[in-house]
Amino acid sequence: MCNSLPMFIMCRIFLLSLLLWALSPVSAGAEDKKAADDAPIYIQFAPISVPLMQGGYVQGSFHIRLELAVTSEKNKEAVDRMVPRLESAYLMSLVDLSRYVIRADEPADLASIGAALQQSTNDILGPEKARVLISEAAVRR
Repeated sequence: MCNSLPMFIMCRIFLLSLLLWALSPVSAGAEDKKAADDAPIYIQFAPISVPLMQGGYVQGSFHIRLELAVTSEKNKEAVDRMVPRLESAYLMSLVDLSRYVIRADEPADLASIGAALQQSTNDILGPEKARVLISEAAVRR
């Protein structure tokens, strides 16, 4: 599964995130109920793929799978209503990034990609309504 360098890096990032999450402190008693109410709700999106062009030729492709984390049922309903607009905005952002940031011969800059996708989310839903999570990303030649 992690046989290429970008996938190996993504696997390591995922495993580190999982480890940090597992080591986070757990509250007890009444705070557990509040924490359960504030637990994020995850909304998965269909995978998105964009071609990576260079010199007028396709040099590879970039594939990404996103999730949004929301903290309330109200925000989840807002996301559910806006899924087509969000998917369109994500695709447009990724196409723009594929021209200048994402290269077929380099590892993807996930920090820049995540920031651009978060900005698209904030433009549509408003700030602090949802957090973009990149669950998978791969550059293929």
